[in-house]
Amino acid sequence: MNDAEKIIQERKEHRQGVLSCFLTLGYPTLEKSIEAMVRVANAGADLIEIGLPFSDPMADGPAIQHASTVALTNGTKISDVWEAVDQLKSQSSAGILLMGYYNTFLQYPLQRMIDQNINNGVSALIIPDLPPEHVTFQVPNSLGLVHLVAPNSPKKRIEIISQRSRPFVYLTSNFGVTGSNLSLHDQVKAIIHHVKTADHDQSILVGFGIDSAEKAKKLMTMNADGVIVGSALLRRLGENGNVEKCEKLVRSILSMLR
Repeated sequence: MNDAEKIIQERKEHRQGVLSCFLTLGYPTLEKSIEAMVRVANAGADLIEIGLPFSDPMADGPAIQHASTVALTNGTKISDVWEAVDQLKSQSSAGILLMGYYNTFLQYPLQRMIDQNINNGVSALIIPDLPPEHVTFQVPNSLGLVHLVAPNSPKKRIEIISQRSRPFVYLTSNFGVTGSNLSLHDQVKAIIHHVKTADHDQSILVGFGIDSAEKAKKLMTMNADGVIVGSALLRRLGENGNVEKCEKLVRSILSMLR
């Protein structure tokens, strides 16, 4: 088991929810983004998703689109991610995931990215625009690959994703982009049930629009294993690089997950 798998398993054994936090590398600056990742991790986040900036983040809402644009304008390079990984590994116990679009990984190139992730202790990749049927590369046992399901995913597809996604399934809480409001209560609850039915050992974290302790609590009552917070953190970080507001949000959400 890699770091993320161990953390998720420990939370489940203690009947606690997992908190995964997404922050864009290079926003508002490279230094501030890494500082925010470390401080959010030390505020209690279980997993840190390092977002690789991309020029056309089609699944993302205004907050993450803006963060990617600023990061690219700042000259952020994909190779800068290893500095963030090193700082997180040396200063926190959080599991580390890299989230980005497939073209970014291909251009790095892909095999080099996989090798460096393994060598640096990254637990998994999240690639929103890579369906499980189109994965043509070998995923090593020590490195997970997270797939997404939507509220309208059919049962057969949920079964496929549940079988191929590690260390968790990423459920988008709505039909829109990141940062949208959580509104599809019945559909989200049904998807969580279907994932659990397809694979009793599978974990499911819910993202897109999670910006408060109340929403996190609601999802935990639906039998989710945890939540993913991204846009809400970036909006706070955009307020003069206010990391303290990010820490406050993390602690508030954790009060409902623990």
